[in-house]
Amino acid sequence: MARKLKTAVVQPRYKKPNPLLYFVLWVGTLYIRLFYRATFDRQALKKVRSVKGPVIIVASHHGPMDFTFATQAVFPKRVSFVTAANIYYKPFLGWLFRFTKSNIPKKQFTTDFASVKSIRRMLDAGVSVALYPEARFSIEGRNSRVSDSVFKLVKWLKVPVVTIKCNMSYQIRPRYIDDFRRGKVIIDVANPISAADCETLSVAEIKERLTPWLTFNDMEYQEAAKQYFRGKKGYAEGLPDLLYKCPKCGAEFAHKASGDIMECAVCGNSVEIDGYNTIKPHKEGSLYFRRIDFWYDYQYNELKKEISENPDYTLSHNVRLFVNDENNYRFAPLEAGTVTLDRSGIVYRGTRYPEVRFRIPNPPAVSIDLIDHIDIFADDDTIFRFVFDGPEKPIKLNMALEIISDLQNPK
Repeated sequence: MARKLKTAVVQPRYKKPNPLLYFVLWVGTLYIRLFYRATFDRQALKKVRSVKGPVIIVASHHGPMDFTFATQAVFPKRVSFVTAANIYYKPFLGWLFRFTKSNIPKKQFTTDFASVKSIRRMLDAGVSVALYPEARFSIEGRNSRVSDSVFKLVKWLKVPVVTIKCNMSYQIRPRYIDDFRRGKVIIDVANPISAADCETLSVAEIKERLTPWLTFNDMEYQEAAKQYFRGKKGYAEGLPDLLYKCPKCGAEFAHKASGDIMECAVCGNSVEIDGYNTIKPHKEGSLYFRRIDFWYDYQYNELKKEISENPDYTLSHNVRLFVNDENNYRFAPLEAGTVTLDRSGIVYRGTRYPEVRFRIPNPPAVSIDLIDHIDIFADDDTIFRFVFDGPEKPIKLNMALEIISDLQNPK
C-alpha cells in the first residue's frame, strides 16, 4: 500500500474577513464584472442587498466567474464560499485559500459533516455563506443534478436565502477549452426564502422554491439573446473533448479541431461553430446538431441505449494516478493503472494501489476536467486524481456514471 499522503486543506477562520482586504477584493470583482459586461436588475439587486444579517447564497454553477458575480451581488456583506477541497492544491488559488482561511472546504460528492458544521459556525459569526449545490462548473452549459440534502440544510440553517443565476457565465470559460471569452452575462438575483419561511416551509416546499433557480440552459439562453462571445482561440478548439461521438459514422474520440472547424478523422464529417455557439455543416453532406446541448443529448441517448442493452457493461481507461500531497501543496504522481466503471461503481487497479473501489455517488457525478482528468474523494482525506493521456477523455465515463445510476435507481 502506498504511503498515506495528507491534505493541504485548512480549517477556516470563523470571523469576518479584514474589511480593507475585502474592499480590495470587491474592487477586483467589480473590474471583472465590468469587463465581462455582467448586468443585474437594479430593483432585484437593491432588494437582495437590503436583507439584514448573514444569508445563505444558493446559486447555480455555470463557470469560474460565478464567485466574482456573487461577491458583487451581496456587497457589502462579506462572503465565505463553500469550495471543493481539491482547489487548495491549485498553484495560486490554493495558496490564496490557505493564506486567507476565509472559505469552507468540502469533499465533492460525498457526505461531509465537517463542512456543514463550518457553514453553521460561519453564519453564527455574521459571515454570509455561498453554496453551489451542483458542486462543479457546468459541463455542457446546463445545470447538473442536486442532492435533496441541500434543501434540508437550508431548512436547518434558518437564515434568509439569496439566489443567484449567472446566465451565459458558462460561455466566458467553457469547460472544454482553456480560454476566456468576452460577451455579456445577465445575472438574476432574488430573496425567495426568509428566515421565517425556513421555520414554516417543508423541505419539499423549499425545494420547489429553489429548483427554478438551480435550473438553467446557457446554450438556449444565448440563442434567444443572440449574444456573441469573443475569445482568443478558435471556437472548435477543445470541443472534441466534450462532443466525442460522430453523428455520421458513430466513431468515438475521433474528432479533430482546428480554429472554428471540427472534423471526424474517420469519415470526414465536418462542422463549424461560431461565437454564438451555433453549429453548422462545414462540408456538404455533413451531419450535425445546431447546439452543443443537442449534440450532448445525442451522445447521452446513444450511450444509454448501449448500457441498457448490456447488463455486463464496463468502461475502462488507462490513466496516470496522482494523489494529494500536503507537504508540497500539489498532486504527487504515483503510477500508471486503469480506471474501470461498471454497475457496482468505479475501481482503480495499479501496482502501489492494487485495487481501490469507489461507490457511485449520489447524485452520480465526479469532479471532472474535460481536458484530461477526474478527481475522486476517498472516505479519508485522500484525493485520487486520474489523468487521461490518450485521445479518450473523461466525458464518456461521467455520462456512463449517470446512466448506470439512473438504471439502478429509477424514479
